[in-house]
Amino acid sequence: MESPKPRRRWLRFTLRGLLIVVLLICVVLARIVNRANVQRDLLAALEQCGGQPVFDEEFDQQGVPVEPPSREMTRFETFVFEWFGPEYGITIVGAGFDEQPPTAEAISLLAQLPNLHSISFRDQGLTPEVLDRIGSLSGLKRVAIEDASDAMVAIIAKLPRVRALSVGGPRLTDKAMDSIRSMQDLQELTLFGCGQRSEIALEQIAQLTRLERLSLGGFKTEPDLAFLRTLKQLKSLELHDTHLKWSSVRQLRLDLPDMETITHQSRGGTGMVCVTPPEREFIAQRSSRSTAKK
Repeated sequence: MESPKPRRRWLRFTLRGLLIVVLLICVVLARIVNRANVQRDLLAALEQCGGQPVFDEEFDQQGVPVEPPSREMTRFETFVFEWFGPEYGITIVGAGFDEQPPTAEAISLLAQLPNLHSISFRDQGLTPEVLDRIGSLSGLKRVAIEDASDAMVAIIAKLPRVRALSVGGPRLTDKAMDSIRSMQDLQELTLFGCGQRSEIALEQIAQLTRLERLSLGGFKTEPDLAFLRTLKQLKSLELHDTHLKWSSVRQLRLDLPDMETITHQSRGGTGMVCVTPPEREFIAQRSSRSTAKK
């Protein structure tokens, strides 16, 4: 006599296990919906004050700005955009305020972003409330300020995660350089409109031992850049709108043999010096001379 075949046993869940699974799904969905709500409110706030959102695809894995890839949306992305809204298919990591100063509401919404990365603005017309809230953006990694003041640079210098700083304007003094000197983890620095700063202040850059990319511009006279010889870790140097002589640029190349690129844009033309490993080949292009010959 054949024994009856055992019945197929379906997966069984206890009520406790089912509640735990539902709870985990709700937590994940809540995080997604909350992030989307914050991004939707931030987009509305940016539209009111003339700001522009910054998306994660504008940076590489090291946080360096790159050109956003141009591609068509997938069917899933199209479905999400059409049925749920664009805030569910994007990741905002910062904002730029070029036309109008940021509002306190916009800064508060930026603080709620889990992947806050960058901000750019003009240091004019900022209320004390906005200044306080900017000082609370502890997740910022890249900051760009036009027409900056010493007080604003001091606020940014206290943010622990800033790795890239771009500041400029005639109001900056040596006090701003004192604040920048305290940012020992800084990897990228851009100073423009440097005519008001003294050479002693510029020498404080030599104390930024982790600096990899440096851009300087706006000198009224030929600056003394001898302090750059101590920045052995420097990979890229850009000099814009300066009175620096080509002999000085060549000497910098000799003093910094491990430098990958040196870009020199003088008041009378443009030039570039490239060091290409492993040959360390020296290439100089002077568009001003070539244009004059033509």
